[in-house]
Amino acid sequence: MNTINENVLIEALETMLDQSWNGPIDCDHFAREKAAAALEFVRQKADPLADVRAKAEAGDAQAQYSLGYAYRFGDDVAKDAVEAVKWYRKAAEQGHAQAQFNLGTSYYFGNGVAKDLVEAVKWFRKAAEQGHAMAQTILGSAYSYGVWVKKDLTESEKWYRKAAEQEAGVTINK
Repeated sequence: MNTINENVLIEALETMLDQSWNGPIDCDHFAREKAAAALEFVRQKADPLADVRAKAEAGDAQAQYSLGYAYRFGDDVAKDAVEAVKWYRKAAEQGHAQAQFNLGTSYYFGNGVAKDLVEAVKWFRKAAEQGHAMAQTILGSAYSYGVWVKKDLTESEKWYRKAAEQEAGVTINK
């Protein structure tokens, strides 16, 4: 069974639509609507992340995070850790807490970037300061054991407390 290259199909549909509006093909309005719907369907099949990508490229932090996530885990695109980091960074620089956490994780494991614990802590801290509970827990552990940072039990308690209060929805008294 022959398969049609999706790009060829997209080009053919675009040509047909263009000619139906401006050229010699005599299509009625209903046929133009059906062709437009078919074209959108094929475009989405060819690039399911087209809308997300367009929003990400326009600077939408949530879309940038989503695109980074898609590249990290291979959702509708080939896995690409470097591309994931690129999009996580764009979202993280705009203050997206989950992107900051994921960027910290990328630096910690050296996934898509060179392993760099100083950068990992920097991004974990940014996420933690925005209330990201896992980042707060990680900083609590880092300060508790003196891993990546100088051991500081007061700082450790601060981050553990913030994470616990957030997770439990209650304030913990000393």
